[in-house]
Amino acid sequence: MTPLRQRIMHNLQLRGYSDRTVEAYVRAVAQLAQFHHASPDQLSEEQVRQYLLHLSTVQKVARGTHTIALCGIKFFYKETLARPWSVLDVSPLRAAGISTSLGSVISPADKEEMRTTTGGRA
Repeated sequence: MTPLRQRIMHNLQLRGYSDRTVEAYVRAVAQLAQFHHASPDQLSEEQVRQYLLHLSTVQKVARGTHTIALCGIKFFYKETLARPWSVLDVSPLRAAGISTSLGSVISPADKEEMRTTTGGRA
């Protein structure tokens, strides 16, 4: 096992991720490296972007698969390597085409009732 792989695994475990999530995230980073035939710590932001686009447009992976890949890669670059790349700022929900707005879930009447019930703290 490479020191880099061990480092991401330890970072995930320290943050309480499940064994299956650790495996999935490590696999996502390994597949990124295999795609570019290079160590993931040597890849550019553009190369990561190309891989994520490849997953969506060429491989046509399911939303869940894409989300796992994005989250694993995002964790690796932001937490393990401390690289805040803008290409990784895409919300997994947005990347999967899921709205992040609750506007249509809670009606104005429901909001008012919550404010009344909680003493205006909602």
